[in-house]
Amino acid sequence: MRIKACLIRAELIWALLVLIFVACARPTHIPATTPILEPTSGASEPTSVPTEVRATRPPATLSPGERIVGDVRSPVVAGQFYPADPDELASLVDRMLAEAEPVAGAPVGLVVPHAGYVFSGAVAAAGFRQLTQATYDLAVVIGSDHQLPLSDPISVWAEGGVETPLGVVPVDAELAQALIGADPRIGFDRLSHQDEHAIEVEVPFLQRACPGCRILPMLMASDDEETVRALADALLEVLPPTGVVVIASSDLSHYPGYDDAAALDGATLAAIETGDAARVRQTVARQMEKDVPGLLTCACSLGPILVAMRVAQGLGADTVTVLGYANSGDSPFGDRSGVVGYGAVMFWRYEPRDITGWRPAKLPAPSWSTLAEYLKTDSLPLYKTDDPAGAASSDSK
Repeated sequence: MRIKACLIRAELIWALLVLIFVACARPTHIPATTPILEPTSGASEPTSVPTEVRATRPPATLSPGERIVGDVRSPVVAGQFYPADPDELASLVDRMLAEAEPVAGAPVGLVVPHAGYVFSGAVAAAGFRQLTQATYDLAVVIGSDHQLPLSDPISVWAEGGVETPLGVVPVDAELAQALIGADPRIGFDRLSHQDEHAIEVEVPFLQRACPGCRILPMLMASDDEETVRALADALLEVLPPTGVVVIASSDLSHYPGYDDAAALDGATLAAIETGDAARVRQTVARQMEKDVPGLLTCACSLGPILVAMRVAQGLGADTVTVLGYANSGDSPFGDRSGVVGYGAVMFWRYEPRDITGWRPAKLPAPSWSTLAEYLKTDSLPLYKTDDPAGAASSDSK
């Protein structure tokens, strides 16, 4: 009996450690309107994204005669961060995407969290939902190393594909090699990718929201300005001008109390919303100086956030929208005494409606000449009409 009790206790401790690990992998502005998804048991769920949500293109396919060449990165956190069963995973992701609100504009860049789906899935869905509003050929997904071995200092998975229970997303190997050739600080280190969760957690969302995308996954070991600029400049050198979304996989504050996290993350998100990468770096540095109890970092992937901002702007993004925020304390599994923050942010290009040549159908044509005369002379021309009643009225003034 004593042995059995010890085994049960060990299993409980292991389950608790897994739960903590899953919660600590997440990233913000602060309308805390995006709900945290609660786990379900036996509930009826849609098996696919509604037609108004699902991207219309088929999954990324290879050209005739083409095949995936090289290593495929296998999933390592399936069954921990997200369901390992393909049907269950597809149903869960589809439901979260369907519950997310679409906003105006199509992303050029995104910031999304990377924790377990019961903690940050709904916030991540708020970002990926926006990809269904445009056509993309490539998703650049950038994360930071969370464990050894580290990238040196940037590692792109340059061949084959990235696998989840939903299948394999092909890597754009040609672009990956061009990126490696663009800067000596960029390489291909399989070991740094092997056990890292930051990119893998995003891929099921990408597979359901943007099934036609290939992927360019990369890790950063440093967020110093030299490394950020090196990767941003290399990406802008090799990426096509359209059909690309750059995704930063990052959680926000780690381990402050619930209220402190809301304040810290609100400040970080507000800085991101300015579109000024230098301001984001300064804001994070100032907050880290405050000696907030429990605070380990304000953004576990600050480097990828700064790179995504710079590249999105280089590709034409001029507007920033914060899509949602929550922290692990909002989950029924969370402990509010020490939380991790999650935010979704979109960088996009504002395109005003083209009204060239447009005229309201009900506005008489003479009114346009009247308006033009007023704008030119700041006075209204004499109103002329063939209507005797109107002429009489005009003459009397």
